[in-house]
Amino acid sequence: MKSRRFLIPPIHPGRVLTRALKLGLSSVADLCRRRETNSTSSHFSEASATAEMSIKERWAGTLSEFKSSVKARQPDASSLAKVEKYLRRAQELILEKTAAKYGNREAKRIRNRYEGTTEYLNAIWNYIGSQLRYLGMVRYPFPRPSEIEMADGSWKMGHKGSSKNPKYVYIHQTMPELDFVDMIRGHCNDLGWQCFRYSVPLRDAKRYVCRFILRLIPFLDHVYTEKKVGRSDFSCGALKELSEVARKIKARYRVRNGRLQTLTSKIVSEMSTHHDSDWTAEPADPEGHPETVESDVSRPFEDFLTEGVTAKELFVEQFERAERERDKSQLRHIQTAKLLHQNEILKNRDAVELVKQIKNDRRVVGIALHDFLAYSVSRAFSLSSVI
Repeated sequence: MKSRRFLIPPIHPGRVLTRALKLGLSSVADLCRRRETNSTSSHFSEASATAEMSIKERWAGTLSEFKSSVKARQPDASSLAKVEKYLRRAQELILEKTAAKYGNREAKRIRNRYEGTTEYLNAIWNYIGSQLRYLGMVRYPFPRPSEIEMADGSWKMGHKGSSKNPKYVYIHQTMPELDFVDMIRGHCNDLGWQCFRYSVPLRDAKRYVCRFILRLIPFLDHVYTEKKVGRSDFSCGALKELSEVARKIKARYRVRNGRLQTLTSKIVSEMSTHHDSDWTAEPADPEGHPETVESDVSRPFEDFLTEGVTAKELFVEQFERAERERDKSQLRHIQTAKLLHQNEILKNRDAVELVKQIKNDRRVVGIALHDFLAYSVSRAFSLSSVI
């Protein structure tokens, strides 16, 4: 995605960043309201068991606090920055929950391979983040920041305020451009949800994302140039652009039930129809009941162990390994775990989680080794260049 770069940074960067943050969070709250269902009402309009305030209440309180600082002629965007992480994570939770009926199994935000395996929603959201980062760095430069002393005595980068210009502390300390382009992140994440809903192939979904970002650039230009160029109706205009792209996706992909079958899948399915007629499948259960899928916790613990290794031996082996590799600060936790094991308090559920953690640690080491080997040799930019 190519973009023209502004040569002159904004004269009032704090004012520009504050307005972009306010518009972006306001749009996130509005998009959450539009996705509100019975299963997500606890996030938006009602306080859940894990949150003291809902999205609606928290955003209303944040706006009131910011307006009070403006009336006192000491505008400060700190109240907006504090709620930013909460609102964006709440939107992701709502999108994940509402996508569950379309086959979504993800309930955790995974930003890289070291944190876990990414599926469709996390993959498209990660791609959106990379494109927004590229757009901000290429098109929207910001002037050199100042050091601002915080209430706890620490120093952070940002822009000092005045009676008319808000004080703004960078959310991304090394990348204010990302603070600015996050204004349209909420709409882009919602578009990723639309692509998942209609089973758009990930490659095509990335193209829709790039074209949608190009549609929203005039709104970013309007804020960046302080109303000199671009479009001004961000609240309504961005929603119209989102609806237009979603309508095109729906018109093209709604007649498809699931993903397109690959050539290999077609061949395999055709081969399976010509099997020997004398062969009959044995029922999963001796009485003929259909086989059910069990969760990891309900499966026997022996399924997670290698042959010849018992649960007791696994715990002892891991305790000895932890004592050899961990530093002294971890010895107290190891002793506590050994005491729980000796008193037979650790059960099969705990053993299952331990084995999962071992497998995850091995996977992370494997990824790091693969990256080291891959970066050490020259490789083609794409498979098409190899062919």
